[in-house]
Amino acid sequence: MSSSAHHKKKETVTSGPFLVPFLTPGYVPNNRIVVTIKNPTHKKLSVLVTLGICKECPQAGWQPSPAPVPSPNSTQCVDTIKTSEKEISLGFHHVDPMSCLRIEKTFDYYYLGNTVLRVEAKGDFNVDHECNTLLGGLLEISSVVGFIWLPLVNTITLPDYVTANLQQAALQYYNNNGLDVADPSTFVPFGDYVVVKKHANSDSSSSSSSSSDY
Repeated sequence: MSSSAHHKKKETVTSGPFLVPFLTPGYVPNNRIVVTIKNPTHKKLSVLVTLGICKECPQAGWQPSPAPVPSPNSTQCVDTIKTSEKEISLGFHHVDPMSCLRIEKTFDYYYLGNTVLRVEAKGDFNVDHECNTLLGGLLEISSVVGFIWLPLVNTITLPDYVTANLQQAALQYYNNNGLDVADPSTFVPFGDYVVVKKHANSDSSSSSSSSSDY
């Protein structure tokens, strides 16, 4: 199959669902997701990225409290938390040859705490259809969640000691791109993304949407 013929069929890959903790290992809230797309080829490629969010709904003004002391019977309990998913588009992007593209979405402090996220991307990915696995050679993708200090965007106040440290650092250097602190528990590398396979018994809406490029 020629490369031009391959590009006519867009492949869909996903991170699968993953839980975002309230705080990073640096004790600051997770408030930004960064999806990195790499085009290692000499041709322009394209991708459509969607973020699925399953969020708990705490009361307005809520902030995390100190962890409670486990009771003797707590290990025998099994909790189930059901949340509905909403999808937000992270956009359709052309990725230039031999380049990297970072897609960054910022949320208010604590919004992502105990939230389940799922990244899905449809584009010029190289897929082994016999094994249904994602290969290198075309677009590559990874994602991570972490903390970025953006006082003009985020409306919930951080603890004073965190704000003081950030303000002191900002006197020397400030950048509103990327992450100040990454949460390694949310990192989904390229090798962990999986192919979304369309099944023969999919509903008609899925079948009709898969007939187009996007």
